[in-house]
Amino acid sequence: PFVVDIDDAVYHRFENSKSLLNNVIINKFTNLITLSSAMFAGNNYHINFFRNNNKNLFYFPTVINCEQYKNSRSDIKYDNFTIVWIGSPSTAHYLHDILPALKKLKDNYHIDIILIGSGQTKFENLDCQKIKWSSKTEIDYISKSHVGIMPLQNNKWELGKCGFKILQYMGCGIPVVASPVGVNKDIIKDNINGLIANSSEDWINKILHLKDNPNFVNKIVEEGFKTISNDFDIKKLEKLYLDKINYIYN
Repeated sequence: PFVVDIDDAVYHRFENSKSLLNNVIINKFTNLITLSSAMFAGNNYHINFFRNNNKNLFYFPTVINCEQYKNSRSDIKYDNFTIVWIGSPSTAHYLHDILPALKKLKDNYHIDIILIGSGQTKFENLDCQKIKWSSKTEIDYISKSHVGIMPLQNNKWELGKCGFKILQYMGCGIPVVASPVGVNKDIIKDNINGLIANSSEDWINKILHLKDNPNFVNKIVEEGFKTISNDFDIKKLEKLYLDKINYIYN
């Protein structure tokens, strides 16, 4: 007996190839779900995709330890208004889609940009600070910044993502601006607990609005932390997760 836990739409990676091997791999994913005792998914997109393959499909979102974030984050902000992005080299390419907006914010409004975990990814003519990711320093760097960003493309792969960056920003007590793709739209209520950016102009205008309206920022930050405390805190979901496993096997 086994449980499948899905966090990314890995099954989509092989759909556009005519290779017979890729067809075998696609079937492997379907068979895994069919033969499993249950599937836990961090996004309802996965549940909808496999709804005909297993009756035990359960949504369990990506979570963070809210208490740890609240106790570890810094109360000190960088002197200059700072945008922060956190991720990995494999997700840094999403920043290219908003590169013109980032350049304008940097060059015209003297806003600093910090990229955590982008590795050797190059961003032409973008003056930014690249920082190596570390679990020991990520909360400090994020919480000292003024706004966190999560740009995404609107493709099948992105529809399966689980919004971890958003949760980290909210946990660190900073407002978030994100693309309206997949689970981002489920987590963020625009202008309530975060901001949604639909265009390059949106990215610029909404970040500038945060820069110029500290009272609005305080409201967004407060609602953002309420969101993760209510729906994405590991301490609240841990028992439910274990209870579900007990239910499956008993």
